[in-house]
Amino acid sequence: MPTHLKLRGLKRKYILKRAAEKLLPREVVWRKKAGFGAPIRSWLRGPLRPMVDDLLSAETVTRRGLFRPAEVKRVIEANLSGREDYNLQVFQLLTFELWQRAFIDS
Repeated sequence: MPTHLKLRGLKRKYILKRAAEKLLPREVVWRKKAGFGAPIRSWLRGPLRPMVDDLLSAETVTRRGLFRPAEVKRVIEANLSGREDYNLQVFQLLTFELWQRAFIDS
């Protein structure tokens, strides 16, 4: 496909958008890209809850030696109770522990 059909100025996917104009409102087709948030809160309270309890337990955090176990526990409990919104911080701690296991411990 010729480049001028794929890209016109700074508009990417030009030919696809032209085709979509017949099916969708113009403001939808040509709007700027928008990000979306991951449902971290739901994950931490649902399917990831057992993983949080296991990987961020006081024993695990103590053994790792990088964070204060009491503070990690406080953050997790405040987040689960809804007193504070620490979803991102808990998710970061969780992924950091998984990263440690994958790349440092092995």
